[in-house]
Amino acid sequence: MRTYHKDGIGPKRGIYVYDPTNGNPNYSLVTRDKDGQEKTGVWYCNGVKELATKFNVIQLEWVTDKWRWNGGSDNKALFLFTK
Repeated sequence: MRTYHKDGIGPKRGIYVYDPTNGNPNYSLVTRDKDGQEKTGVWYCNGVKELATKFNVIQLEWVTDKWRWNGGSDNKALFLFTK
């Protein structure tokens, strides 16, 4: 899970990644708002490459909209999901 916050807005957003399960080869990527209470998007990704691409696109959209990763002090360093 990666959480993001925006100055002046209380609730956080999160990106959650779930591994494939028995019988299901897809990774699940879920975005949530309101401190993880409300699902805002779900994607089923066929493999790590597709998962990494979608994760990075979401992250870039959020950073462009002034959301900041809670593990960083600025928007200059992005967590890039790589193999």
